[in-house]
Amino acid sequence: MLRLLDSVILIAWYGFVLCGSIMALVRMSRGQVHHGGQAAGLPERWRRWMLDERIEEK
Repeated sequence: MLRLLDSVILIAWYGFVLCGSIMALVRMSRGQVHHGGQAAGLPERWRRWMLDERIEEK
């Protein structure tokens, strides 16, 4: 019983951490367009690639 509870807590914690990191990445990729990319600390190549993706979406 205790073992099952431990694994459930572990899975929930990893899910939470994973979700948090994904949200941070999304926030960075959204914020970089307004701040020119350098504020998010992303390399120039990534910024260009993400901007190209945005242009294609529209």
